Amino acid sequence: MHTLRYDAGAAAYDRLTGRWSRLYVDRVLTVADVRPGMHVLDVATGTGDAAIAIADRVGDLGRVVAIDISAPMLEEAAAKATGRRIEFAQADAQQLSYAHGSFDSVVCLFGVMFIPDKVAALSGFRRVLHPGGRVVATSWDAPAKAPFAGLVAEALAEQLPHDRHDLLRPFSLADPDETVALYRSAGFGDVTVESLTLPSAFASFDGDFWEPIEAGGGRLGQAYLGLPRQAQQAVRARVLSQLPVRSSVEPFVLQHSAWVVAANA
Repeated sequence: MHTLRYDAGAAAYDRLTGRWSRLYVDRVLTVADVRPGMHVLDVATGTGDAAIAIADRVGDLGRVVAIDISAPMLEEAAAKATGRRIEFAQADAQQLSYAHGSFDSVVCLFGVMFIPDKVAALSGFRRVLHPGGRVVATSWDAPAKAPFAGLVAEALAEQLPHDRHDLLRPFSLADPDETVALYRSAGFGDVTVESLTLPSAFASFDGDFWEPIEAGGGRLGQAYLGLPRQAQQAVRARVLSQLPVRSSVEPFVLQHSAWVVAANA
């Protein structure tokens, strides 16, 4: 069994997971109450969509630090953020090096699910927040409620049963009660969870939904490219059969649900 990483799929990430995760940025920053002059840490920044939005909100008097464990993702992020004051750094979320109380807010869009020691990471988030600071993070609901990735992950898991746990890791925090318990075990006392469902329109299956998978986008795209051609065709056929379409060229809309978790230090 191997551990799937985003590194190789960074270039196509924005056409896959990034396309949907960025839809939640505005709500996350609103819940985090990000305002001019604030110091904000963006954990698992990926290709930087949240960091860019944060920089626009905090302005020149604020500070934005954006970290990710993947150097290729950070390269994509830095290229997109040209002209903005963002400190990009390759770092492990489980071992934050920043001083106690360095930040007003910590945000993490769709990243906590992938961290091996979640309690260590969340404890670190709490440590670097000043008293009264807030962490806001997102996680996907169950695979069926986040079908842009859920359908693909389930189809891939059928072909790669030994990798099933890793393929379905994006949905490992789908239970809100378990999520609240996780944050409390990291020392947070005030934890709230909000469900947010947003629509996603696709021009077609072939040219829109499936194109970034064929391009190796993200973890799922990389897993797909590693399959023999016959297995790839089986994955494609299974996913297409579960979409609300009669052909691979007609437009359709899916609903994607995620949890927005907020906790005060």
